[in-house]
Amino acid sequence: MNKKYKFLKKQKLLFNKQFSLVFNKLEYFSFDEQITVIGCINNLNYSRIGIIVPKKNIKKSFQRNRIKRLIREYFRLNVHDFFLWIM
Repeated sequence: MNKKYKFLKKQKLLFNKQFSLVFNKLEYFSFDEQITVIGCINNLNYSRIGIIVPKKNIKKSFQRNRIKRLIREYFRLNVHDFFLWIM
């Protein structure tokens, strides 16, 4: 596998504090019935992603996990576009 297509742990938002920073520095917001996307610019040389799929919207855990896997895979394959988008 090519190194530029790996999804590294440093690219994930893992802790509540990290998510809170994004919510507080909110610079981009888009939503519809199915998905809400929020974002902010960071001071790192790489893009990061955090995924929240509420149990309220998707009841079954396997469905929530599948959605998260698909979003991570899309991000992994298109991370270079995310980085250019915020610059």
